[in-house]
Amino acid sequence: MFGRKSRQYFPAVMAVDTLVAILKDEIAAEPYMVAPAAALDAMRQLPAKIEPYIQATDWEKVTDIVVDAYSTIDKLLPDIFDPADAVKLTENLFQPRALRIRGEAMMWGKVWGAKGSNEEDIINHIGAYLREHPEIVKTFGHPRYEETDERYWRWWEFALFDGSRWHSFHLNTAFEVSLEVGSRSVKLLEQILDEFRRIVVSTR
Repeated sequence: MFGRKSRQYFPAVMAVDTLVAILKDEIAAEPYMVAPAAALDAMRQLPAKIEPYIQATDWEKVTDIVVDAYSTIDKLLPDIFDPADAVKLTENLFQPRALRIRGEAMMWGKVWGAKGSNEEDIINHIGAYLREHPEIVKTFGHPRYEETDERYWRWWEFALFDGSRWHSFHLNTAFEVSLEVGSRSVKLLEQILDEFRRIVVSTR
């Protein structure tokens, strides 16, 4: 990676100081619109962390730091949508133009919630809040549409960062939520409601 021999050999394509300068320039110039704080910290601290070990030519230590930073950044930045082609609703809630399917096709299931359960209560609160605030629903734009011979669906797609990873969810025009199959619903539903409440609608 840095053009030096360690346990593995990486061919020297650029001088080390050139690579570090490029890294600094990119970090300084790029806004990283969807990067959570932990990912931004990992990126911004990287040049200062590796420079002493570059001076000491401790290439294994440099590589360890870079790999650890890359792992943090890769884990936190979204892999399910293109940040450059998405609408930012809050710091943690985005509306992608399209979702990237992870490996096996992602599936979503409507959250029903047993009568009297926490899930049912939160779903009802989400629906009530959006019905009380049609100006927020307008920011979602036109819903997606699909039909078969017998029925049709209208929904919006969202991506949500929960503090450690990204999730996708669907919201239909009756304000019913569908989560990725296998997701823990109560905690995610609570955050979905919180993020909807954080949406600020421009009055201009």
